[in-house]
Amino acid sequence: MPRGNPKNTEFGPGTLYWAPLGTAEPTSLTGAMPSGWTQVGYTNAGSEVRTNPTNVDLDVEEENESLHVATTKVVREVVFSMAETTLTSLALAENADPSVAIDTTNPGFDAFEPPNVGEEITFMLSWTSEDGRRRRWWRECKETGSLSEAHKKGTLNGYNATFRAMKPQTGLKSYKELRAKVA
Repeated sequence: MPRGNPKNTEFGPGTLYWAPLGTAEPTSLTGAMPSGWTQVGYTNAGSEVRTNPTNVDLDVEEENESLHVATTKVVREVVFSMAETTLTSLALAENADPSVAIDTTNPGFDAFEPPNVGEEITFMLSWTSEDGRRRRWWRECKETGSLSEAHKKGTLNGYNATFRAMKPQTGLKSYKELRAKVA
């Protein structure tokens, strides 16, 4: 008797994309992303999706076990290290609009300045599996971790960032996932 369905297992990387808020959402698992989505580029170690609920036990004195466990908050994060240390990557990690924060008018170099506190932007993130069986996007994200950039001999540099999904202002759920049907 089989212990599971190997068709339900997954392995391998995917492709990360970002887009300004309000960009058209994907409508299929495969094919090009809608206009306005841009690849994040290489990562140092892939990406990780985290869902961290905060729960509270609801107890009464007369019982040794909780009568109920209530979820009071859910934090959803997408964590990755951007191996392509471009100014666009830095702008995303600093919650800056790349089209505004990057000055390309200088001969021979481009320049970046981070946004002032309170002037950060939020944006959309998406991940598509390499085999085309899954596509997920988060409708509004902001980098909320400690942005770090390591420079060490024998290692690839990168912008390490943690992007947190938020309740979108559209009223939709924080993310949506498309998944291929398995026979």
